[in-house]
Amino acid sequence: MNIGKTVAGLKIEPSFKLWWNRYYLKVEVRGNNLIYDAMLMKDIYKFQEDYCWHTMKFAWNKNFTIYFSDDLVGKKFIRRFYTYIIKAQGVRTQDELDVINSDNKLLRQKLFFNKYRYMTYKYYADKKFIKKVENLNMNARVNTSYDGWKCTIYMSNKKDVAKLQLSIGQTEGIYKVVTLEEL
Repeated sequence: MNIGKTVAGLKIEPSFKLWWNRYYLKVEVRGNNLIYDAMLMKDIYKFQEDYCWHTMKFAWNKNFTIYFSDDLVGKKFIRRFYTYIIKAQGVRTQDELDVINSDNKLLRQKLFFNKYRYMTYKYYADKKFIKKVENLNMNARVNTSYDGWKCTIYMSNKKDVAKLQLSIGQTEGIYKVVTLEEL
């Protein structure tokens, strides 16, 4: 799994997820379900027939979107159709894929609010829980949804994470942010 940051001169934008837990690369081609180049579509379907019947998925969104689960086929597609491609986005390196597949890490462009590296949440948090978290002496930000459905806690360091775990016990999980710069 190594798409790289550019293919055939086209910059691959970073993705922070896998699409449908399977597809590594998303390519947008000009056109939608009403206005499109019929010959281009014929060539794209022929490409799918020749190389990758089971490794591609199509969607008509604002543009025609193609998802790839095989990076070699995705690179071959980009090299062949690069003049028609508007945007390509994907998991570019194995390090990015490892973070995305991790159970306790999040891949992001930057830290939450540019300063919080750790995040956890609790569903249906009552006011007592929220007050207890806010009264802890830690560098954290607590956001609660308007209806109280979800309480999200952002923390800046491991000491704050330890304080939270010792004082409130079990949460849904604590996630560490890994930025693209760090990879």
